Amino acid sequence: MVARPGGDHDDGPYRGLVPRLADADERLQRWISAVVATPGLTAIKDLGEARRVLLDDSLRGLELLRDLDGPIVRIGGPDVPAMGFASNLEHAFMPNADEVAERMLDLARF
Repeated sequence: MVARPGGDHDDGPYRGLVPRLADADERLQRWISAVVATPGLTAIKDLGEARRVLLDDSLRGLELLRDLDGPIVRIGGPDVPAMGFASNLEHAFMPNADEVAERMLDLARF
């Protein structure tokens, strides 16, 4: 059950949180409905079961993230839409062994 504005939980520091939770729940329900309705994404047809399975998987992932000893880092080319075809642009785009080693050392120092 979600508390609605104007109810017992409308006072205090969490006043603005109640409408956002209701909105998040509605968006989550729309997303689950779309996943179930899209052919080939899942064999689950029951919305309640889909919600349970998808949320359980997500929460399990959060537990794994909490157990990490360091941050998640991205090692790769720059965030650009495409890689240039010229060899000098390609070399600038692609990570090399020195860059990968430096990022690994940064992570080890964490």
